[in-house]
Amino acid sequence: MPADGALRRYLGFEKRPGENPWLDLLRCAAIGLVLARHGHRAWLGATGAEPARLDFLLLNGWIGVDLFLVLSGYLVGGILLRDEAAVIRHRLPVYFRRRALRILPAYYAVLLATVSGAFPLYDFSRENLGLRLLYHLAMLQDYFTSDINVVFWSIGTEIKFYFLAPFVVLLALRARSPAALLGLLGAFVLASTAMRWGMAFDRGVPADYGDFVWAFRHPLHAVGEPLMLGVSVALLERRGLLGLGPRAAGWLLAGVAAAAGALAASHDFMARITMYDVVGQPLLIALLCAAAVAAGAALTEVRMPLESVARIVARLAYALYLVHFPLLPLALALAFASGGSAAAYWTIFLGLSLASALAVHYLCEKPFLTVRPQFPLRARRAA
Repeated sequence: MPADGALRRYLGFEKRPGENPWLDLLRCAAIGLVLARHGHRAWLGATGAEPARLDFLLLNGWIGVDLFLVLSGYLVGGILLRDEAAVIRHRLPVYFRRRALRILPAYYAVLLATVSGAFPLYDFSRENLGLRLLYHLAMLQDYFTSDINVVFWSIGTEIKFYFLAPFVVLLALRARSPAALLGLLGAFVLASTAMRWGMAFDRGVPADYGDFVWAFRHPLHAVGEPLMLGVSVALLERRGLLGLGPRAAGWLLAGVAAAAGALAASHDFMARITMYDVVGQPLLIALLCAAAVAAGAALTEVRMPLESVARIVARLAYALYLVHFPLLPLALALAFASGGSAAAYWTIFLGLSLASALAVHYLCEKPFLTVRPQFPLRARRAA
């Protein structure tokens, strides 16, 4: 291929074989919710405004992380199921290598950029920074404190899940009947629900949001439902148990969007922590996200408007997730320097996030993604 053709391919966002635009749309929704959550919370804090009912829809955007986790579980489950038990038993090093190349380069780059002060005006405690950097490098921040860049907690959670997922799939493949499979998957999903209930019963309901997230939101054992539900969707799809045609899937996706929107707009989820917020609400949110992914998976052959736009945003979603949070102080400062309007703030914040995500994508993600086909899970089809 000529050099200019190779460059265009490297810089482009070409559609991949078998890529589902509806899952790209869900990734867009997930990153949009997370950006809305952190961006609007920072704006309210800087302006001193009290949140009104319409603000809740943005403030509750942290549920976008749950959608990301379901999508991740579905993706990993699908990868492992392509060669079923043969992959799980004999090719796990390939699977782990591919997952590492997908996640670690961009994460480590943004982590080191944050620690080195590459994000103007972003400040965090430097106390015991060596120790904190060490457990971030070891992906233990979900069990310690993700206080260098708060969004890093979910990366630690996902990395641990990558080690757990092959064993979940292997056990599920041994289920001989649909009832046995559903029972096993139900047990996996509800394990985290039971653990949170046990912790709340033993320690009591946390007093505020800060106490809640460190004990009941970030550790893998406490946030397993969306990941396990994502794997469950992949397994049920493989066994032909979803039974969703395109029409039913379209209605399901629309219904989930309406239900999730109504739920998110109803109140500030974390304003007052109750037993329902600790035990029931995370499971409900995970189920809604799983239903959306199941619907999206069933729409793979249905044409979607603005497919190319969704594909670009979806490809940049991981980089956007990593870089957006430490850009908030700079976006606020620039917005207030230019008049202090909300429109200016969101334009600057989203522009900075997009530009930084593109840099991370091309400099830290793409070089490693291009070598991944050298390590296919099976010879005739790369994951």
